Formats: sequence, C-alpha cells, structure tokens
Amino acid sequence: MSAKQILLSTLSFLVLLTTSFFVFHELSQPVVDYDAITWVYGLKALKREDIISKLHKEKLNGKPILLVNPVRISNRLKHHPFIASAKVKRYLYPHRKIKIYIEETKFWANYNGRLLDRNAKTVVNLTRSLCASRTRALLNSTNTTLVNISARKALSDTELATLLKLCNLIEASTKLKVKEITGDQEGNYTIHTNFYKFKVGLLDSKVLKRTQRVTLVLDQLRSIDKNKTDLDYIDLSLSSSEVILGKHMAAIPAKIVAAIKPKADEAKNKAAKPAAKVKVMEPAPAPKPQPKPTTVPVVAPQ
Repeated sequence: MSAKQILLSTLSFLVLLTTSFFVFHELSQPVVDYDAITWVYGLKALKREDIISKLHKEKLNGKPILLVNPVRISNRLKHHPFIASAKVKRYLYPHRKIKIYIEETKFWANYNGRLLDRNAKTVVNLTRSLCASRTRALLNSTNTTLVNISARKALSDTELATLLKLCNLIEASTKLKVKEITGDQEGNYTIHTNFYKFKVGLLDSKVLKRTQRVTLVLDQLRSIDKNKTDLDYIDLSLSSSEVILGKHMAAIPAKIVAAIKPKADEAKNKAAKPAAKVKVMEPAPAPKPQPKPTTVPVVAPQ
C-alpha cells in the first residue's frame, strides 16, 4: 500500500470517527420536553392530551432520545380501551422526533357492562375495570353510540358474533342503525332499528340464512312511505324459509316524522303534473213516462 493510500485511509477513518462522535454526542443530549417533539396521528374521538399523558408516565423528559423504547410506549398505549393499536416511530436524524400512529377502537355494543368492539370482542368490563368512570366519561364526551344488548340467558362469544353478523346485514340492507337487541328466557332474539323489528328467533345455524333473505324484501320496504305504513317488524324466527312481514301498530317518533315529511312533500310537489281539464257532461234528460197498457176484457159470444 502506497503512502498516498495510507494517508487517504487515515483521513477517512478520522472523518468517520469524528462524525460518529458528533452524532453520538448530539443524540445523547437530554431532551427537555418530549411533548414538543411528539406528533400524534389518527385521532378522532380521543384528544392529543390522552396520548401525551401516557407518554408522560414513561418519565422521558430529561433523558436522551436514544433511551426511548418505542415498543414499550406502544404497549402502554394499547392498554387504553379506546386504542385498538398503536405504532411508535423514533427519528434520530436530522431532527429528533417521535411519531405515534393511533387506530382507535370501533365500539359496537354494551352487554352487561362489557363494551364490545366491531369484532364482538370484549374491550373493557366496566363492572371490573378500575377506570370505569373515566371510560364512561370518554364515551359520553365522544358521543359514542352503542347497541344495548339485554338477554335473560347468558350469551357465548359465538352467539355474540352471530348477533354482530345479523346487525351488519340488517344495517347494510336497511341503511338504518341497530339500536337495541333483546332476548327472552327461551333464547329468542329481536333486533330493533328506528322503524322495524327483526325477530330472528334462536341463534342457531339457520338464522343467518333466514336473515339473508331479508335483502329480497327490503326493496319493497324502502318503497313504502314511512309516514303512512304500519309495517313495523320482519319475522325471521319461523322454521319456514319464508320471510314473514308483520304488522305492529307502533307510532313513529314525531321528530322522525317531522324530518321526513318536508322532503316527501317536496318530492311529491316536483313530481306532480298540472291537472287535466275535465269536460263536464250535462245530465241526460229523463225519459218520458210511457202510457200503461190498457187491459180490455174479452167477452165470450153468447
């Protein structure tokens, strides 16, 4: 190796060593306020303070960013009932920063104090959780709408999953949100929406097949004026393969009627055509009375 090559190698090593020392020195400097270098993405119901409060529990302020453990922060965030998943990325150069990507929990129902997500899995049990009051406050502040499930018989995870599939099918077909699910002592269930009740019966293997038939009927339901119809529920609990339309005289809430009626009246006015002129016919003259036939007695010859 020539003297020139040795000199170049030595200079390259010194530059690399100096750069490494400089980078290590910069990254080992304590960060005074991690709140200022943290970006949070994906929040809808939650607020940034809810995430930063979890970050503060790591007591990072005053520590270098090299000591930040993204996996540990992610696991801490996942303990929050409103967070389904969290991904934490740490950036060292050119600017020190932390980015947190949040996927919030999509709640579905409340069953005996258990909050279920859109996979019918229990997210938090309010009857046992130490943060039950905090969770209820968050539900109220975020206007989270839950389906209320009330059943006299205990529901298994499989049955809850079946109810979720039924609700998804009904909501997709009717474009109406499911509000409540009720069950009786025999295990028959009814799914309630704003306008209709779906009596699904026992949660056996046939209930999904029966409910899938409802899509053939709902086109007819959508064509019915909701202000006038007295059709209130669809009966799927029978053992036959037919979808039975039932009539149940139940008053529609006045607020819903008031919201729908102006649109319906406007649509009718646009579609209305000018009335055609009707020719008035004069009444025909009464027929003249015909003379009654006279009966002439016939006298026999003598």
